Amino acid sequence: MSKSFMKFAALLVVSTVAGCYKAPHMDYSAAKLVPAYGVVTLDQQPLSGATVVFETPDKQFSFATTDAEGRYALQFDSVQPGVTPGQKVVRISTSAVIGEEAEATPEEGAAPAAAAERVPPRYNRDSELTANVTPEQTEYNFDLTSN
Repeated sequence: MSKSFMKFAALLVVSTVAGCYKAPHMDYSAAKLVPAYGVVTLDQQPLSGATVVFETPDKQFSFATTDAEGRYALQFDSVQPGVTPGQKVVRISTSAVIGEEAEATPEEGAAPAAAAERVPPRYNRDSELTANVTPEQTEYNFDLTSN
């Protein structure tokens, strides 16, 4: 057989195999995820652009970002909504970054932009907030005060 036929046959096999590849499917059923959503206010005003994290004692978490009305809905990961049941520490921050934005590095020579935290440490770094997530309760509202 000629070299060009062998190259063509190899290319055909590789393209066929590559076209049939599917990413592994995550089975979320074992996590028993439940929906969780709510509203966050600071001094009786909606807190927009805040990161909301429900964290387990072993540091696993679900996360969300509040919208202009302070509403959020937790995500287990970038694909699946929800949170695992159980006791959680809740952390709310206007300067925390989750996901791809957290991994981004500033351009060479540029100083990182420091966002001013509007939420007191007792609601984020030293959080006093907790939630007991159950399938029966899906709404978790937080009315924060700045003083």
